[in-house]
Formats: sequence, C-alpha cells, structure tokens
Amino acid sequence: MTHTWALVNLKPGVGKSTTAVFAAQAAYEEGLKPLLVDADDGRSCLAAYNRADGFKWPVIGLAEPDLHRKLPDLDGGVDLVIIDVPQVEDHARIARGALRYADTWIVPVAPSHYEVDRMFEPPRGAADDSGRYRLLEFFEEVQDMRRSPADVVVSLNRTNRAKRTKTGPDAEVREALEDKGFEVLNTVIPWHDDRFRQAILPRTPGTNMRRLVRELLDRKGATQ
Repeated sequence: MTHTWALVNLKPGVGKSTTAVFAAQAAYEEGLKPLLVDADDGRSCLAAYNRADGFKWPVIGLAEPDLHRKLPDLDGGVDLVIIDVPQVEDHARIARGALRYADTWIVPVAPSHYEVDRMFEPPRGAADDSGRYRLLEFFEEVQDMRRSPADVVVSLNRTNRAKRTKTGPDAEVREALEDKGFEVLNTVIPWHDDRFRQAILPRTPGTNMRRLVRELLDRKGATQ
C-alpha cells in the first residue's frame, strides 16, 4: 500500500515545504521509501535537495494541474508520496489535482491567531462575518470529486512547546481550529530553527517529526 499525503493551506509561508522535506526524511529513517513531489513553482523542496547534493530518496518537480492523473504512473515502488502543494489562493488548479490524488491532507499551521485568521479568509465577495471560508469550501469541492473522502488533519508547527499543552497559545489555537471542525494531530512540531530551517541535510532521530510520521501512518492503518 502506498500512503499519499499532501501538505496544503490557503496561504504561503506556513511551513509546508519544511514539513514535506523533514517528513520524507523521517519516513526514510523509519524504513519507508518516500517520494517527494514539489508541486510549487517556488521549488523550495528541489532547492533543498540541490543544496544538500541530493537526499537518499527522490524529489521531483511537477507543478501541473493534472497531478491526480500523472502521479499514479510515478508512485510504483515507493511506500509514501508527499506532495508540497502550492498555496490554494494562487494555484487552485494545481492544488485541486494534488488533493484528488492524496488520501491524507495535512494542513500546517503555526500557533498564532494571526495564522488562523489568514487560513480562514472568506471567499472573494463574501462578508467577513458570512461564516463562509474559502479553504473549507475548496476542500468540500475537492472531496466531492473523490471516490472516497480524504482524511484531513492539522499539524501545529513552530509551536512554543515540544508537547501538546492544555493552556497557552498552542492550546488556544488548537481549540480554535477544532471549533472550525478540524482534527488537530496530537504530535506538534516545536520551533527549532537550527534543526529545521537552517539544516542542509535533514536528520530526524529523536525528533517530533518522527513521531508525527508514525501518528499519520497509524491513522491510515486504523482506517484500512
């Protein structure tokens, strides 16, 4: 069975590319064969791959709208496909194809109410108090195109603490997202600038990224 994950959000700068690279490395260290698909014109994942003179697993660039048709021809022989999806607000066609393919949609969010507000922007022309949200409507649209519903989860990254908390900004953002109907993963990714953003060669032993990958794999196994 090939696991298929898409890192997606309405806005850029939420940690999709960083999460994609380190999740792929964590999966490799867990004994899986990952394939990372850089579907963003920014090419952050490919840049990381080139800067490191390659990883022990492949990265391909495929910023095209029909990913749901092309990726099944490329995912043979791998255990996990991770797609770095461009921001939905500017690249809805590419994001739509990626989400039609991937069975798990991972929404990275930093623990600040500003980031939550950016994520829950209303559709163009809708009032701020309309109760309508552009990202949620996009998700509903793509779910209707699928044969079976995707599993949608939020990953809290750049958190203030290394574990799930009951109080403080991490807990407040978790509660705000759950109030919107999202399921938030138990594993959080704390802010370690030296380990993640400044790292040339990704390494994940002993980190929360390994636990995050195991939590995602366990979720999929529980639904089979």
